[in-house]
Amino acid sequence: MQRHLLFIILFLAVFNALYSQVNEGCIFIDFETLPDGNPNSGVTISDQYKEAFGLTFKLEDGTSPVIARRGGQTEAFSSQWGGDTPAPGIDIGTFFLTDDGQTFGSTTPPLILEFEIPIDSFSGCILDLDDSEMFVIEAFDENNNLILSETIRNGDPNTGDGQLTCWGFNLPGCEGSIHKIIYTGTRSDFASFGLGLDNFSFCYSGLNIDFVTTDFSCNQAGEIFISNLTPGTYEYSVNGIDFTQNNVISGLNPGSFNLTVRDAEGCDVELGFDIQELSILQAEIVINPTSCNESNGQIIINAMPSNTPQYSLNGGNLQAVNTFSNLEAGTYDISIVDANGCEFDTTVAINPSEDPPIILAVESTPDFCNMQSGSINVIAEGGTGNLTYDFGLSSIQEENNAENLPQGNYLIVVTDALNCSASAEVNIPSIENLEAVIKDVVSPNCTGDGGQFRVELIGMNRQVQYSIDGINYQDSPIFTNLSTGEYIVKLRDLDGCELELMTEIPCVECEIFVPNVFAKTETGNNIKFQIFTSDSYETTIEEYKIYDRWGNLIYNKENFPIHNGDDRWWDGYYKNEIVENGVYAYLIVLKDDCGNEKILTGGVNFLR
Repeated sequence: MQRHLLFIILFLAVFNALYSQVNEGCIFIDFETLPDGNPNSGVTISDQYKEAFGLTFKLEDGTSPVIARRGGQTEAFSSQWGGDTPAPGIDIGTFFLTDDGQTFGSTTPPLILEFEIPIDSFSGCILDLDDSEMFVIEAFDENNNLILSETIRNGDPNTGDGQLTCWGFNLPGCEGSIHKIIYTGTRSDFASFGLGLDNFSFCYSGLNIDFVTTDFSCNQAGEIFISNLTPGTYEYSVNGIDFTQNNVISGLNPGSFNLTVRDAEGCDVELGFDIQELSILQAEIVINPTSCNESNGQIIINAMPSNTPQYSLNGGNLQAVNTFSNLEAGTYDISIVDANGCEFDTTVAINPSEDPPIILAVESTPDFCNMQSGSINVIAEGGTGNLTYDFGLSSIQEENNAENLPQGNYLIVVTDALNCSASAEVNIPSIENLEAVIKDVVSPNCTGDGGQFRVELIGMNRQVQYSIDGINYQDSPIFTNLSTGEYIVKLRDLDGCELELMTEIPCVECEIFVPNVFAKTETGNNIKFQIFTSDSYETTIEEYKIYDRWGNLIYNKENFPIHNGDDRWWDGYYKNEIVENGVYAYLIVLKDDCGNEKILTGGVNFLR
């Protein structure tokens, strides 16, 4: 009877470094790490190792086994050292596998391990096999036939309270056909019982290979390249008759083949593969025409089938890039050569584009007085469709003019419906606003007139009119016969530029006349102690005090005007009686409309 070699096509030749327990066709599981996260008490184990090794775990009752923690709550076994605690010196790490996480009853639900790809060797360990307990290991082939069975009982080597009992099996030859393993634990006397399992190892046998085929192409036959990842001497055949140790078999026509791999012991394995006939090299070509009369055409070539094609334009060097850009209008010869030596040639044309728009003239008006009063007008023609105008403002517009622009340089862009454009620069000059200063300010005299000032323009010679009331304008920059106060001066020129200035005619201090005697008579002008000044000099008497010869205050008034204070001046009375003849001291404090303060002191002679 012919033996068959177990054939594995790189299902697990290399596994993610995260799960380093998988190595060279074997997987080692101690439950200290898990492929999908960190282990913990109560975490179920089902298909975490399926992707890596084709291995799944389940219990016979349809549930899944769980992780138990060493020294945690009693989920698998009890020993004299505590729940789920092995004997001293027994190293099982932190986590191990148990059945349903309970120790109730004398049996456990059998643990079933299934393999998508059969194995030929396995091992593992059971914890705390003592008293009347027994553990059964059974292995089955793909037809669920029992291949081997082993029973471990209390009293066998390395069994006992808190001990770790390990086993291992390996099928002979290269038959490797274990598809399922069942672990069953029982106890003959009635007591709590559970499985505690750790340190599993499962290995594939046979040959690990990979292969790559090259399909039949226009001038090259198909071939198969075989990569052998298992040590040993092997022979290969694609017809089952002629064998060779060369791992490259060439000269294959299109069709289906069986690859036979034979080892030194004569074990054979067969695997089917196909050699396809590649399609004739074709190309899909996209032509992007030129625009705006520029050399901006483009040719994009997509070879079919794509087998490392290279492209050439007008007999130039072959290149891997399939796009040719910045092309002018005209005809172009295209050549394609792929990795199989297949060729494809054709000719395409890039049509010329429409003429872009042109700008005939750009007109501008100045920005008068820096008031954003400039404007631009553009005259353009040509192009395709409606033209739009970009003045560098907030939006693009269809109108060919823009107004209310400040002085400066502007880039004008005219664009047609095909996005072709023309541009021109224009400057909006500035007619600067008026600048002037107030000079030669003269205060009025004590008669109330004579104040004046002059307006002087700065850095310009323009025809300007002047006003201090905003109504009446004059050509002269000089204003005369002004009284004390503030003035707003307005200027305007022929371009409409305007300027406002503010100036002030300062106060003049006029002389104050203080009499040195007054008399109490029935008639006459000198019947009160009154001081005098110019009628145009507005001054306030802030303090007006009269003292007798002993320094007593006998008269006091405050805050009254010098020109309208007849009832405030002292008339020689004190407490409704005329005072004695003599000299009386005075203190007078004055403040004019400009804030100038003056203090007068002295004596006045009173006669009765």
